[in-house]
Amino acid sequence: MKCVLVTGATGFIGRAVCTALDGNAHVRATSRTVSADGPWDEAVRADLARPLDGALVDGVDAILHCAGVAHAHGVALDDDAYFLAGNVAGARRVCEAAAAAGVARVVLASSVSVLGDGGPHAVEEDAVPAPSTAYARSKLASEQFLLSVVAEPVVLRFPLVYGPGLPGNLARMIDAVARRRFPPVPEVHNRRSMIHVQDAARAMVLAASESRAAGGTFTVTDGRTYSTHEIYRWILRAMGREAPRVTPPLFLFGALAGVGDVAGRLLHRRAPFDGDAYRKLFGSAEFRSARFPTLGFAPEWDLERAMPAVVAARESGAG
Repeated sequence: MKCVLVTGATGFIGRAVCTALDGNAHVRATSRTVSADGPWDEAVRADLARPLDGALVDGVDAILHCAGVAHAHGVALDDDAYFLAGNVAGARRVCEAAAAAGVARVVLASSVSVLGDGGPHAVEEDAVPAPSTAYARSKLASEQFLLSVVAEPVVLRFPLVYGPGLPGNLARMIDAVARRRFPPVPEVHNRRSMIHVQDAARAMVLAASESRAAGGTFTVTDGRTYSTHEIYRWILRAMGREAPRVTPPLFLFGALAGVGDVAGRLLHRRAPFDGDAYRKLFGSAEFRSARFPTLGFAPEWDLERAMPAVVAARESGAG
């Protein structure tokens, strides 16, 4: 690859993708706020909510589409209009621009949420999609459009992505633990799949260049699963604190989530802790990832090893 376009280049995954590409291709970075200062060779500001200038994809060999909306505190999970505008419309414009310019390879950073919320059993890669939120439905619609329009589409479905600068529920959990506002976590044995942002970025780069990836849809994880209790202990250890010996029962968390759900319905916006946050903290969401490693992908990180850097970044204000 000589020239690669990365959308959402200033985002959590997009910036890591640009860093992973450094030295391997000319990186053309785009977002609404991108500037010359970053791990890229060329910065082009573009708003995917508007028609794209054909010059954006001129001379591009592959597009790594990382732009979109995911973590929307205060936005209802059933707000289809918000997520369709933030995810599907942008994916459509990128795919149409790629097709018009003859760019064959487009890699989409998608989500395992299109397969559902998980449950007591691991979810296989070829499971029938079962999106339960507006966000998940928007990601599935983006996948479908990509697969129908682009010559060599690749879909990578990621679970929760961790690393310094992470957004979302895990970041909020770390912040709450740091402020001593997160109650001790009982010893639950749930299983959640995750992946480090650097491994996700490496997967995107591999998908852009590996001929065998063309037309494929892959679940990509770090190969391990984690319980909320483990995560809580690792956060405390990274902060130099001991885990408490006494923990509240799990049903108290469920009661708080119920209150959050009621508040969300009354106020028409998400509460800080609701049923969705509860499921993400204590439910199992294990996703099989068997196909992508056959293309040569091997994750380099796990959450336990990454946690000290993740916590340090949150405490320093760097993310």
